[in-house]
This record gives sequence, C-alpha cells and structure tokens, in this order.
Amino acid sequence: MIFQDPTPFSTVIIAHNHPGGLPKPSDNDNILTDNVRKALITVNVSLQEHVIISDDGFYSYRKSGYFDVE
Repeated sequence: MIFQDPTPFSTVIIAHNHPGGLPKPSDNDNILTDNVRKALITVNVSLQEHVIISDDGFYSYRKSGYFDVE
C-alpha cells in the first residue's frame, strides 16, 4: 500500500490579536502554541511562527527564541 501525505504544505504560521492589550503572550497563548506544534508534527508540518498583534506592537515567538527550546 502506498500512502500519500495528506497535507499540501509543510509549514504553518499562526497569528492572533490582543485588542487593547499588550502583545506579551499569556500562559494560554503558550499552551496553545505548544499544542498546535505537537498536533502539526503528527502530520509532518512544522509551526514556523506564531505572532501576537496589539495596538502596542507585536510579539514573535520565532524572534523571541521560543521555538529554539524543545
């Protein structure tokens, strides 16, 4: 039997906003990021970035080094 990869992509970028707040990630943001990364790994897709946007700027998980720690 030959199985074909069901996903037509290999990376994902996610983003969300913190309206009226700071772009600093909450504990829930970190949990979500970790859960999404783990879920994507099961289908051979990597989470390349998670960005939080607010009126005061943005937070990049990649730029902060969050993805460098396993």
